[in-house]
Amino acid sequence: LVSSNGTTPLRANLRFRVVRPSRPSNGRDARTTHPKFQVCRTTSDPCGLPARLRLAYDEMLANQLHLAMLRANMQHQAGVVITGDGSLTNALLASLPFALTNGQKKILAEIESDMRSGRRMGRLLQGDVGSGKTIVALLTMLKAAEQGLQAALMVPTELIAQQHYEVISILVSSLQSPIASGGVMLITGSVKGAARKETLEKIKSGEAQIVIGTHALFQDAVEFKNLALVVIDEQHRFGVNQRMAIAGKGNQPHILHMTATPIPRSLAMTLYGDMDISTLAEKPAERLPIATRVISRTRYNEVMERLKTALDRGEKAYWICPLIEGSEFSDQSSENSLNSELRTLVTNDIAAAQSRFIEFKARFGPIVGLVHGRMKKDERDEQMRKFALGEYKLLVATTVVEVGVDVKDATIMVVEQAERFGLAQLHQLRGRVGRGDKPSSCVLLYSEGMRQAAGGHSDSLLPDASGLLPRLSILRETEDGFKIAEADLAQRGGGDLLGTRQSGLPRFIFTDLFEHQELLAKARKEADDLLAAQFVRLADEQLRTVTAAPKQKFGIGFDLRQITSFKSQKP
Repeated sequence: LVSSNGTTPLRANLRFRVVRPSRPSNGRDARTTHPKFQVCRTTSDPCGLPARLRLAYDEMLANQLHLAMLRANMQHQAGVVITGDGSLTNALLASLPFALTNGQKKILAEIESDMRSGRRMGRLLQGDVGSGKTIVALLTMLKAAEQGLQAALMVPTELIAQQHYEVISILVSSLQSPIASGGVMLITGSVKGAARKETLEKIKSGEAQIVIGTHALFQDAVEFKNLALVVIDEQHRFGVNQRMAIAGKGNQPHILHMTATPIPRSLAMTLYGDMDISTLAEKPAERLPIATRVISRTRYNEVMERLKTALDRGEKAYWICPLIEGSEFSDQSSENSLNSELRTLVTNDIAAAQSRFIEFKARFGPIVGLVHGRMKKDERDEQMRKFALGEYKLLVATTVVEVGVDVKDATIMVVEQAERFGLAQLHQLRGRVGRGDKPSSCVLLYSEGMRQAAGGHSDSLLPDASGLLPRLSILRETEDGFKIAEADLAQRGGGDLLGTRQSGLPRFIFTDLFEHQELLAKARKEADDLLAAQFVRLADEQLRTVTAAPKQKFGIGFDLRQITSFKSQKP
């Protein structure tokens, strides 16, 4: 590899700037530092072995070089200049019953600077639950509308799309502008017939200035007149091809990605290093704290009595179960080493949403609803609608309600067998309550003694009760999603935190994103320095040779395209 001027070998440059630890004196080659090999099982600090660090650095440098090149390419693409005249944004701000937080103002300034620059924006807005990302997105879209341009908001589900449509329509209804009457449109798979034809025509003509939808937005039939801004909410739920498809609808529109899942810095650097990142950690002053309690499942009857009292007062509650039905666990465990008797024991001890629904309906009557991922979309949406309108007071559910569901008068969240969920996932579930002006609470019910009841079986499917309270206590101690995400990363790893298939998390071999955070920061700086020194425009095939030496020398290695690959997922 050579630099852009053809004189300085890239490998030589790296050789002087990266300290290469010597090989172990015992003669073992570097493949023995992989966690699968005995040396890592017998040493107290496998992540800190010099050879492991050297190979991990190669992985991270390849990842960061690729992302730095993508980021530089995005920054060099021309983008439409959006300045706006402030007519819509100022009017909306004046109509709000609250003031923006300092964090919201800072991020809006960053976004506006990007859109004025003449370069295409590629920015990730990550915010904690309830931090106010939606209002930031709306003000950004109104900036485009002030200039007669179009903006699109893409979300992962029709339920969330409908919620955004209703909220945004209400917020802009008082504006003295055509956008207040017909300028906000909704396009999903459920919009059919004459309504769909009319919506498509308004999008094509430019009459629809803010278009909200699901994956239906990037279908060929949807044609925009002058799309200048794309906002992708919960963007990790879309595959990269889906994100690229909507981004290709306009003439290189600005892209604002949003996520309500707080992401540790090391994960953000490996997943989203190709974007500028804004973090919204401050919550609005009017957001009330949520009282969180960690309670043993042996107190189930006591919890039920208190829940009944709350429902009698007219409060609304969620009850979250880890499974849809009891047989689900058995099916998933069929290839596991658990014997049939043990599997039956575990299955019978896991809360299933359908069983709880039957039990609660018998106890509380027709005020109980049920939602889960196997329901047809229309049925699930109808159940959620009844809960939002108050026909249901108690909603039994799986994690289908984890993100985006907004029922402002829901005040109670009960998560049964909380030990079966990740900390970040529990934080997201807790965020479904406390969205209004009433005090809210979250109860985390954990199971005790499963391992003992199973005769001390060591299978990881059976949680050790002795470690549950320390793990769950962080949720009782803080509502800071970023602290919780860091703790989750330390305990479970990046793939489990976000879900590798959903998030496109790089499949590192030697890198531990928690243990190697400092090394990752150095790789990021090294990649930026290399690009700044004119090491640019390297093709993938060339850049991959940065990682070739370990494979040639030791028989193990990694592929840059694998490290930076993303998995597509159905929305």
